[in-house]
Amino acid sequence: DPFKDPKIIDKIIRHYFSDSSFDYVSNTIKPTFPLGMDVEVFSFKALEIAYKNATSEYDKEHVTPYIYNGNNNFKISNFRHEKQLSHLRWTIDKKNDLLMAREVYRKLYNQNKIFYMEDILQLLETYPNIANINSNYNT
Repeated sequence: DPFKDPKIIDKIIRHYFSDSSFDYVSNTIKPTFPLGMDVEVFSFKALEIAYKNATSEYDKEHVTPYIYNGNNNFKISNFRHEKQLSHLRWTIDKKNDLLMAREVYRKLYNQNKIFYMEDILQLLETYPNIANINSNYNT
């Protein structure tokens, strides 16, 4: 996931701390952000419970599905973007994902400035062909 956005991470962390009863906050339960902009914040207590109680190999390896699958009484919250962007693929699993990421970096990378999700969205408005590079994969 080459485009993690510290602004989004900070917003989700603030949301997590806005309610002391949250065990888990993420933007992935009902996705509205591009694939690859995933953020999960959870308590040590939730992690400990998952560690002690998970039985499937999948839950032991990935940890958080045990927390958010809804059968363990965790208080979870889904952080949503105001616009539906989950159709966008900003992860690297396939060759075309890498080609898309390289094109974004070619256009936006500057050693003196970090770029954010909004910068990529503006770039894709100007150059929609960049988003098409890997749009043939299901997110």
